[in-house]
Amino acid sequence: MSKNTEKILCIIAYVFSLPGAIVVRIAGRKNRFCLHHARRSVELFLFMLFLVILWYIVTYVLMLIPYGGFPLAMALFGLVTAAAVFVIVLSIMGIISVLRGKTIVLPFITSLFYKIEKLFTLVGLHE
Repeated sequence: MSKNTEKILCIIAYVFSLPGAIVVRIAGRKNRFCLHHARRSVELFLFMLFLVILWYIVTYVLMLIPYGGFPLAMALFGLVTAAAVFVIVLSIMGIISVLRGKTIVLPFITSLFYKIEKLFTLVGLHE
């Protein structure tokens, strides 16, 4: 596989998140560089998915509080929006590292998902 093909596959992983990571896993299954960036893409996706689900559950509980629940839920939505911007910035950092031909460790996210290493080993995205 050429370097340009590797880079294109890795950028697909960051741009299309989980579906892109699946494509990279299938197309670049023996390339460590591609698998590394596919894993980072999946980590970003899982982080954002976790935050949205957590926000939904907490909002549901907060809406049971009369008068104060709605403003609190909207404030929490602001935090989720800030996290989405954080994920977008980390995706751009990942794309830049792909273009430079380097691997990256995402701040906070990589260390958070290191605890579920067996999940990544199961799907073939281990390092």
